[in-house]
Amino acid sequence: MVSARGVAGGALVAYGCWWAYSSASAREEELRLPPERRVVAPTFVAICVSGAARGERSLAAFADSLRRRVIPNEAKVQLFGWLQDDRAEAQLERLFHERAFGTTTRRMLFAALPAALRLAESEAIARDHPPTAFGAKWRAEGNMSLNTLRMLRKFAGVEFLRQHVQAKQPEEQRHTVVLRLRPDLCFLERLPFPVWLVEDSLRCVSILWSCSRYELASDQLLLAPPRVMAHVASLYSPQVLHPMVEAASMYPERLIFAHLRAAQLEIRVQYASTLLLGADNITRDPFAKLRRDWPECSYPDFNSRLGAHTGLHELVQTR
Repeated sequence: MVSARGVAGGALVAYGCWWAYSSASAREEELRLPPERRVVAPTFVAICVSGAARGERSLAAFADSLRRRVIPNEAKVQLFGWLQDDRAEAQLERLFHERAFGTTTRRMLFAALPAALRLAESEAIARDHPPTAFGAKWRAEGNMSLNTLRMLRKFAGVEFLRQHVQAKQPEEQRHTVVLRLRPDLCFLERLPFPVWLVEDSLRCVSILWSCSRYELASDQLLLAPPRVMAHVASLYSPQVLHPMVEAASMYPERLIFAHLRAAQLEIRVQYASTLLLGADNITRDPFAKLRRDWPECSYPDFNSRLGAHTGLHELVQTR
């Protein structure tokens, strides 16, 4: 159960996200779609949240920003969650408890999962992707290899939940758009839904950032028609992943890029200003690791937009 203190803390982080949003000014226009882009409110959006939440306050702030700046107005929504444990998923259920969300998590459908998805994560990964399958690629990238596999398994799991629920719904309740995102994102501006997203025949994926020069594609958020997202989530499968690692590496953004291009999917970048939320209440640059590893790529200017977040950190800690 979330304590009153924890709920209050979540509100403070959420307020901090709002403060950062109201203070933001600079934008890198080359990372945006043109101003004349048309947007649309999809009729039925599946929101798939997968990954590791960074604590109760972080997850509460994520939920607040999702409600304020992501969920389209006048659209039906179903929310699916595959997080790191039952406690985090139970909190996600409480945060989106309204019937309109139709929230479904791994723990809620555990009995309906296939045997492979009922396995503990570490056991499943050891069975599906032993280090020997990747040779030097695994040894060279160490813990990142394991973290990448954890991310991909949660991605595959939440997509299974979506498809399982979808299969039991009538035709008029078919998902028109799928949004997959991680549970520690805080949105500082509205996320538009491009008009092409409702055209299920298109083979496109919308992401927050890409660097084609080094074949990198962000995995923090993906927007796509349902059939496309089902393919993207298949990357965890050994038959799909092992050849992909040989072509790329275990670096997650390189894997995502290689997977999308191998399927001849068009990558469309639609930048939205975001933060990453940590358990310690310190907001982080969502591109920090990429900046370090790939300094020649183009990134949004995090520091000038948000003042390095020292003020935000103090606000959250002292209010």
